[in-house]
Amino acid sequence: MEAINKYYEWINEECPIEIISFKEADGCSDFIGVDGEMYFILDYEDYFQAYGVNFFTMAWVEEYWEDVAFFFVRDEAVKYTKYQSHNLHHPRVFSHHLGYANQGDLPHFYELLMKMSNQLKYDSGK
Repeated sequence: MEAINKYYEWINEECPIEIISFKEADGCSDFIGVDGEMYFILDYEDYFQAYGVNFFTMAWVEEYWEDVAFFFVRDEAVKYTKYQSHNLHHPRVFSHHLGYANQGDLPHFYELLMKMSNQLKYDSGK
């Protein structure tokens, strides 16, 4: 089902018939394909042929995610994805974990921010 969806997405068309899973179509003797003909679905070859996808044109698109920008606040990340939506292909907001036992780099970063804060307070008090 996903391969059929991806195929029609790839050719930028809508499938003229309802897309059902191979499990549902398996053994179906009166399956009407995209060309209007009846198909007897016994295997994946019959399934793809009924949807107009021949094995020579079928391809899988491998998707991968790349970190583009980092934010400390989710709302800012969502704003960024909306603002840059024309440059991003299917953007998503992902939260990296803090590491083992929710520690990771967070304590070091927290200490750095506290030192900066204390220094700013000290400098402004002079």
